[in-house]
Amino acid sequence: MMPGKDGYDVCKVLKKNFRTNHIPIILLTAMANTESKITGLEYGADVYLTKPFDPKELMIQMEMLIKSREKLKSKYLTLAISATNKAIEPVNLDELFLKKLKEVLEEKYNDEDFDSNQLTLEMGMSRVQLFRKLKALTGISASHFIRFFRLSVAKEKILKTKLTISEISYDVGFKDPAYFTRAFSKEFGFTPTSLRN
Repeated sequence: MMPGKDGYDVCKVLKKNFRTNHIPIILLTAMANTESKITGLEYGADVYLTKPFDPKELMIQMEMLIKSREKLKSKYLTLAISATNKAIEPVNLDELFLKKLKEVLEEKYNDEDFDSNQLTLEMGMSRVQLFRKLKALTGISASHFIRFFRLSVAKEKILKTKLTISEISYDVGFKDPAYFTRAFSKEFGFTPTSLRN
């Protein structure tokens, strides 16, 4: 037993804080009754294992958590840039975080000087916290996420407007149209102009 707090309390604190709620938690405990297991899961544990435990079961549980996190990364990356999710209300702290992130980027993406340092200030998090949170939720860093967001907006503009590629590159915060074209091609696997052919 831990002094001052038990595993349930620690789990509850971590799962209610948006800076840490993305971290998978495995409760490993000697309390094997059904009521304790239900309590642990209600407090946010991803897995509840009782002692003595089979190491193979622990490894399988960890592999399953990793696989489910990888699926969520794809979902959250799409959610964070999707134009169709404005009316969708966030159902958990991760979605609330992504909604706030999207709102900040929608306001700032065309500012060529807006970078990950300014994003940390806007999100009210340290650079390390933001990096860890974004990496856990989307699989990419804050600076890559800003660039990905800008490029996604540019892709929409290419498809829906008559602006030139250079105009769009400046409009989404790129100082150099040639760099924009390289970044776009690297991110999506095709050139901006090929969208209009």
